[in-house]
Amino acid sequence: MEPFSDFAFYRDVFHGRRSEDEYNSSVYDAHAEIVSQTNGRAIPDTMQNAVKLCECVLVDTVARHEESSKMLPDDISSVSNDDLKVTRISADPEKARKQERRAICARYLQTPVNLMCRWA
Repeated sequence: MEPFSDFAFYRDVFHGRRSEDEYNSSVYDAHAEIVSQTNGRAIPDTMQNAVKLCECVLVDTVARHEESSKMLPDDISSVSNDDLKVTRISADPEKARKQERRAICARYLQTPVNLMCRWA
């Protein structure tokens, strides 16, 4: 299972700001999300660039979610220290992550070929 993009594409075309190690630690989750959202459909030539861009956006999203989980674990909804209070917006962070990832895939993977269509 090789990713659709590589670090050179992420850095030079997408203009991603994460290091190569950060990219590598998130790209397989991003790839798996695309495979899941497309039911593993073959990617036509007309969609190659869109799929790579989608994967890059997902790389940043996966990495951001990992960073936020380190600051505020999923089982904690609120932290307070003196005048500073941090509260999780979503009561179900995993559901919010899934919705965000699906929305990213929908933005990139539906035109000119709808790769997310379940009955095709």
